[in-house]
Amino acid sequence: MEECQSGFHGPELKLNISKISLASGQVVTLCNLCFSRIMNAKNYGGDLTMDILYYWAKEYGNVPKLLESLKNDCLKRCHLIQFVNDELAKMRRNINQNFPIILLNPDEKDKFIQVSEEDENIAQGILHNVYNHRERKSILLRLWCGCLSAAKECRKIFVSELNPDGTPKKEEPYTSEMRATSFRKIIIPTTNEDPIYSAGVEAAAVWELIENTAPDKKMYLEGIPNLDTSPVTKYVKDKSKTIISKDDIIISG
Repeated sequence: MEECQSGFHGPELKLNISKISLASGQVVTLCNLCFSRIMNAKNYGGDLTMDILYYWAKEYGNVPKLLESLKNDCLKRCHLIQFVNDELAKMRRNINQNFPIILLNPDEKDKFIQVSEEDENIAQGILHNVYNHRERKSILLRLWCGCLSAAKECRKIFVSELNPDGTPKKEEPYTSEMRATSFRKIIIPTTNEDPIYSAGVEAAAVWELIENTAPDKKMYLEGIPNLDTSPVTKYVKDKSKTIISKDDIIISG
């Protein structure tokens, strides 16, 4: 029996299988469950990459707390997050633009995960005192998921439709209602359960405006519940502002 090519689950799960043609013209095998999730995200919004990478992170271990070296240095967290972000972009650019939602080859997941063991300057250098390789992978992915989940929700617009080559086709504005819903239903519950994910959320403003910065980039906080105590505003000087700029960020070290 053919295996589902989505990143949502391992190949051992075999449900009703169908051949699906992608916009790129490639034909892949997906189970009905994964195909339904992909279509729902396409029609009603949602970032399945976050779901998949967080699922992978939990497969590699549930590290109970943040390392002291990362707790006291937000920039180190941002460097790790940017490292994962760059590797994800490489996978999409060089191999598979639908990664990790669809795996064109079963070993794509392992290739992506394995980079944490191959880079001596970033992953190994910053996480040198994490001796368990599986825990190192879990920390990397959970930090990235927390940071990107918060950072994307705090942007002015989001990509609602892609071209076949993966470039943005249609963009729409985030509303305060959308931001509030995402934080209440996903980000806050996960933050309360997972201190590594929460550390990623804390780093979102620093990563977005310093590590991942662009001209005139700002973060939009309107709609975020309990703004004064939210981890996403930990490094913001004036938490009453709804828009913050690079000058409003505090880097603690």
